[in-house]
Amino acid sequence: MEKRFYAEEVAKAVNGQVKEVTKNGVPKIGIMLPTETKVSPVVYIDEYYENERTIEEAIDMVRGFEGSCPAGYNEEIFDVINDYEKVKDKIRVRLYNKEVGGDIKTTAKKYGFPDLILVPYIEGIVENGSIKVTKELLEKWGITKEKLIRDGIKNLDYEVMGMMEMLFGVKEENPQMWVVTNKEKCYGAASIIAAKKELEKRFPDGYIVLPSSIHEVIIVSKDIGEGSELLNMVKEINATVVSPEDKLSDNVYEMTA
Repeated sequence: MEKRFYAEEVAKAVNGQVKEVTKNGVPKIGIMLPTETKVSPVVYIDEYYENERTIEEAIDMVRGFEGSCPAGYNEEIFDVINDYEKVKDKIRVRLYNKEVGGDIKTTAKKYGFPDLILVPYIEGIVENGSIKVTKELLEKWGITKEKLIRDGIKNLDYEVMGMMEMLFGVKEENPQMWVVTNKEKCYGAASIIAAKKELEKRFPDGYIVLPSSIHEVIIVSKDIGEGSELLNMVKEINATVVSPEDKLSDNVYEMTA
């Protein structure tokens, strides 16, 4: 059974619509449920389909979201979102690969990542969620894309820690691998931009950035290994460990202080 037919049968049962999207370059298919608000929840059924769950099981799962709206969304929220002065401190950029879609994005080449892009989001407005900035929002705010990206970078926070501390909470005296992420440890790869000055102090001779995922990056000194070895390591991890939705890049990046 094709996934599209599977999704259409589920959508028919819940009076929804099939919605196909691409998340970080990975095609996804979901059911958009009708609501009386400006925002309709989309329930993705890919996992149910891939795990060979029955259509009836998928229908039951989707019905659990009927009559709901993404947490935190209400009419007052939209009044806030429409006023840039009220949200400008909550704009942050995320680092993605070039396959990510969206109205507003820009290259991260000037920060040392020629094959990656920066995408702006509004964070902290809705509970457990974020809002991607659209062309319509940008026009409503009356600001330029350049200003939006600058504000999104300015608002980035970061944490730098050893790999063992990141994984197990155990601090090392002289870690060989460091992790850079944000305080939430979610969509924190862009924090490498905010951490630049601190990393230059830690590594005065320069350092290498390994793109672990969209959530964090790994930092190593230039003497830890050959570039080709590190490149092969990144490619292998991306192919075997990192989910396609979280993949950042198969490249490594050498930074100078």
